[in-house]
Amino acid sequence: MTEQETVEALILAVGGRPDDVRAAVDRLGPEPVAEAVVAELRFRAAPPADLPEVNVQLDLVHGGRTLGFVVTLSGKGATAAAGLDPDAPMWVSYELADLVHAVYGPAGARAGHTRRVELRLGRDEDGPPNPKAYLVKLEPVARATDALLAAVDPREPDLGDLAVRYGTDKWGGLHWFTPHYQRHFSELRDEPVRLLEIGIGGYEQPHLGGGSLRTWKRYFRRGLIYGLDIFDKSAHDEARITTLRGDQSDPAYLREMAERYGPFDIIVDDGSHMSGHVLVSLRALLPYVRPGGYYVVEDLMFSYFQGFGGSPTDLNSPDTSVGFLKTLADGLHYEDRPGLDPAQARYFDRNIGAVHFYRGVAVIEKSVNAEGSLPPWIPRSGLPPRRAQ
Repeated sequence: MTEQETVEALILAVGGRPDDVRAAVDRLGPEPVAEAVVAELRFRAAPPADLPEVNVQLDLVHGGRTLGFVVTLSGKGATAAAGLDPDAPMWVSYELADLVHAVYGPAGARAGHTRRVELRLGRDEDGPPNPKAYLVKLEPVARATDALLAAVDPREPDLGDLAVRYGTDKWGGLHWFTPHYQRHFSELRDEPVRLLEIGIGGYEQPHLGGGSLRTWKRYFRRGLIYGLDIFDKSAHDEARITTLRGDQSDPAYLREMAERYGPFDIIVDDGSHMSGHVLVSLRALLPYVRPGGYYVVEDLMFSYFQGFGGSPTDLNSPDTSVGFLKTLADGLHYEDRPGLDPAQARYFDRNIGAVHFYRGVAVIEKSVNAEGSLPPWIPRSGLPPRRAQ
């Protein structure tokens, strides 16, 4: 079983009873489960930028066995390796199943209560320590431990802060999208979502880009994140992130990909920005968004650039991104349009419940749109003016 499959099985298991988590650990094996959850903690940890290297011994207990990891935290981030550091100044232990529940379970779940934290700094020194010198040594140990434990805590940082941390342009400078996303996506934040982003970034450079994928991974702590790009971006593959190589203007590929990895709760199009490509992707992939999910089109300013298939003058052309998206407003009211047979309505008319426009981005809500038209006795023309008495 791959690490991705192990993580997905754990995410699904924590939706049940605590015994289900322990059974999942037994079935998957304590070693791969421990490695997966430690990798997640290493990814989430955000040590202070000025922190020197500090080792924390992390012990995970399951079935009478203890699996040890040395977690090294510094201003450069966090690393982890299986093993034992007898000189580590701080030791942290959890029951493995309990830690899995705390890391991958919903916020507010009764988890993390088997944690034991033991300060060993100065324990083996002869005689009482110098208080001032001891506190100087303790300060980085405390900050490193706080960073590790904060990675377990389900309380989550702001999406804009995450965008800055992982280097995506969705907040700050070029774009200011994250408040809109937080407004719409916050209700899904604690769910095991599947998110697909078209466009990973970095063009043909295999190691560049990926900031958005990591931002979504951290924001959706139980989510599975997929990134699609025309270039090979497999260097960004890691637990809960899968990169796919394909052309967003190829509808057959898009449908085949979505059949395999979908349905998705959220799709974000940050790809080529070519109007033709945007419309092909939307038509092919909206059927693979779950009801209650979202389809997002970013960087709508390119809809007005001729070099991207847009137009600065023909603002209502259905061949441009914004021009087509405008037609969705009429589609929301298809049942109220005289002479239009509802049976002939477009898929978009029947399956979009709302469209939200912001500068540079549109957020489409997927839902059944079938409230029925107004009763026939309501006038379809303006009422005549009332006569004076």
